[in-house]
Amino acid sequence: MARVLLLGGSGQLGTCIRCRYPRTWDLHAPPSSQLDVTDASAVQKTVAEFEPDLVINAAAFNRVDEAERHPEQAYAVNALGADHVAHAAKRARARLIHISTDYVFDGLQNGLPATEPYHEDATPHPLNVYGKSKHEGELTVLASGGEAAVLRTAWLYSEHGRNFVRAVLARLTMGEQLRVVSDQIGSPTYAGDLADAVIALGLRGESVAGIWHVTGAEAMSWYRFACRIVDIWQEPEFAGMRGTRPATCAAGDGNCAVVVPITSHAWGASASRPAYSVLSCEKARVLGITPKPLDSRLRQVLRAVLRR
Repeated sequence: MARVLLLGGSGQLGTCIRCRYPRTWDLHAPPSSQLDVTDASAVQKTVAEFEPDLVINAAAFNRVDEAERHPEQAYAVNALGADHVAHAAKRARARLIHISTDYVFDGLQNGLPATEPYHEDATPHPLNVYGKSKHEGELTVLASGGEAAVLRTAWLYSEHGRNFVRAVLARLTMGEQLRVVSDQIGSPTYAGDLADAVIALGLRGESVAGIWHVTGAEAMSWYRFACRIVDIWQEPEFAGMRGTRPATCAAGDGNCAVVVPITSHAWGASASRPAYSVLSCEKARVLGITPKPLDSRLRQVLRAVLRR
């Protein structure tokens, strides 16, 4: 039985991993209150005592705008914490899967607005503190000398925790109009599918060292993503769950009266974000890791959230 140490087990990804990890794993997922990745001695002690075969580092400071106001906290977790985990894993001769982000890219390719998905070997150039701290974490993980994989993903959503889908549903149930950014393009990713990819990499008998991209199948703006959520929310299946709210979205064409498109400038977020951060996932497909249809995953999330 493989011994697996999961860090960040209470987040969206960590929760999904804990819900579906294989019986061949002896999984240990200490909460952040018991293991702070910024504490090098605590990380080393935990890894040395548990003696894992595999370490999954999903611990992150991922509040993008807050990172601009508290960069020291972002770097402590995303860069220094990643370094602590990587070197502890190497000392224990454990493999490491480290989770990263599409925000290591700036939305440009050859100095022009990007129009093609970023491959794993593309040069990162992050725009914000969060992206910079995650990129620094990637570098220290890859330079650790251990058996380490960096898995980049994007726009995570699920039934668990705080995420865009749940925020949209909360506004819809209150009958509120949404103002959503329409000039940022990325790939919404169901955390359960990402968990399956992490598990698949963890189960590989051969080396998976290096960088991997795993995201959802479709690229779209936050605005189009919100419209898709509204379209599905209006399906007959969810009529009894949404109460008496009127239909407010023209299904299929992405033109939602309840969702108003705005620019990033109008939104006024503290952190700059890439206008295009779609990741190429062709490398992962070679391992049989393929993105699942967005609509089916959204229905799954809506069923879980609205029935609570």
